[in-house]
Amino acid sequence: ITGKSGVGKTTLVRDILIKSIQQSNAAHCAQIEFVSNYRGAQYFETKKLRAHAGTILVSYLDLLNDISKCFASGSDLKAKDFSYKTKSSRCTNCLGEAYVETSLDVVANTIEVCEVCQGKRYQPHILQYKVCSRDIAEVLAMSILEFKKWADEASLRSNSLRQIDQLLGIGLSHLHLDQPVASLSSGEKQRILLLQWLKDKPTDELFVLDEPSIGLHYKDIDLLYSMLKKLSEANDIIVVDHNPYLLNMIGVGLVLE
Repeated sequence: ITGKSGVGKTTLVRDILIKSIQQSNAAHCAQIEFVSNYRGAQYFETKKLRAHAGTILVSYLDLLNDISKCFASGSDLKAKDFSYKTKSSRCTNCLGEAYVETSLDVVANTIEVCEVCQGKRYQPHILQYKVCSRDIAEVLAMSILEFKKWADEASLRSNSLRQIDQLLGIGLSHLHLDQPVASLSSGEKQRILLLQWLKDKPTDELFVLDEPSIGLHYKDIDLLYSMLKKLSEANDIIVVDHNPYLLNMIGVGLVLE
């Protein structure tokens, strides 16, 4: 779907199509017919990641649990002891955040690396434990590509290994596990959200993407398109956009005027 700004593209897909499917009844219109009996409908927007602004990537991707279990298996500690969120394990100064924020005045704050743990998030007794010659702080500081090599050597669970391979496949090998979700670019957020959808293996659902090409380079759009093709194998997808490069690949079904 394409058309000029303000013509009602978002209203059509979000307030009419999506709500009608969710309510199993026409919403904000007299009548509506669908080409399939959808099991659900999902509306895609990068704003959904704003709720995780303070989260680092390893937690958002749910990889920390498997990493913690891996460290716990070769120690006398429990998996939760290797979480930077656990009180008895995290740095007492930064509380596992790696950084300390100081309020200078009403307007400005300063953020500095924690001088106690040097940004490692953990207390010293946790960092004594190592897997494949790396402590958990060193693992969390790895890029996705570096983590892949460590995970293979450490025989991490197959689900985590599969997710790492998927991240590599969509051009995110450069991201670091301890990177805040808020620091991701628009293109990186797009791919991670789509990957989360694919991980759930949905079928017979309608997915609506509202201007997914905003802020994306051509290379990012190519990766986005490859993910959309995979998602469309068992689902239907509606893309609302006005980027000629993307529209040329997917085709235009409706122009609102």
